[in-house]
Amino acid sequence: MMIILGIFGIGTVWINNNNQFQIIRIIGLICFALFSWLQIVAYRSLGDSYAPDIVVLKNHKLQTRGVYRFIRHPQYLGQLLSDLSAGIALMSFVVVPMVLLLELPLFIIRAYEEEKILTNYFKDEYKSYKKKSGFFLPFVG
Repeated sequence: MMIILGIFGIGTVWINNNNQFQIIRIIGLICFALFSWLQIVAYRSLGDSYAPDIVVLKNHKLQTRGVYRFIRHPQYLGQLLSDLSAGIALMSFVVVPMVLLLELPLFIIRAYEEEKILTNYFKDEYKSYKKKSGFFLPFVG
């Protein structure tokens, strides 16, 4: 919703025609594409273990390969960074603060809830995985 407002120029920095912010907007667009790709790769890597809810599915498998080898929640990282990049590409003073002040804390809370359930279900296997991977960033958390 915030990105759509930005597309229509609502809540964006007024930009005149001399393109002074054009390089920042292009970098934001490129980052948006890259981080959207990360999110897609993360979701596809989960395969049959993906669910929109915080649940453990029947025959659930712990994903520890690909991007999950380094990061436990790459889908959230991809979503956060793609939304932030979109806000920068749109020069939005609404999207960027909303991502940082609302979306980031909500994803952190959701990720911690997922980790509780996965630790309960996979026990030592998940604890071992946590030691080898980062929470949102490789080797951090």
